[in-house]
Parts: sequence; C-alpha cells; structure tokens
Amino acid sequence: MTMQDTEQADPRAQARARRARPTPSYAAAYALALSVHGLSFALLGAGGWLLVRGWGNPFVMLFGVLMVLLFLLLRPRFPRLDEAAPQLTGPTRPGCSNWPTPWHGRPARAAST
Repeated sequence: MTMQDTEQADPRAQARARRARPTPSYAAAYALALSVHGLSFALLGAGGWLLVRGWGNPFVMLFGVLMVLLFLLLRPRFPRLDEAAPQLTGPTRPGCSNWPTPWHGRPARAAST
C-alpha cells in the first residue's frame, strides 16, 4: 500500500489536503490591515496622551484633539446587516423548535404582583 493509497482512504488526510494554505498575498493583506488598524489606535493613544500631558497649552491640546478625530475617521468599522435582508425570527430560526416558550422548553413563570 503506497502513501497515496493511504491518503485516499483517510478522510482526514483529504480534508487537510483541501484546506486553504496561506499565500504571500494573504499574509500581505493581513499585514496591511494590522498596520492600518495599529496606526489608527496609535493615533488614539498619542492624541489622548497629548490631551493629558498638554493640558493648558491650547496648541498641544488642539493637536491631540485632531489626532483623536483622525482616529475616529480611520477606526475599524464592522459591517451591519442590511435592513432589506431577510432575517430569521421566531420558529424559522434553526434550533428554536420550542419558540415562543423561554428557557428551553420550561413554561414561563407568571409575573408576581
């Protein structure tokens, strides 16, 4: 039995062979993203430091405020779900067979007055 026969018989070896491998462009994209986000957080830290250390000096404080505002412009943004996109609610959600009963099938308690 050769190595190729063993790999063909082993599903884990097949999964490892199909797994995506990091490429130079993949690593460069991550390096670029980390540097951009690192720069933005460095602006926030430096701007905050200038605001604290330069309290009373209007030029230093203005420069600190500008750095914090530049951070707000460059900060990482997370994508939001489009309002027009279909949303799974209620019994259509996967794993919610007992909707609307809360607490995984236990009956809801009546509110005490």
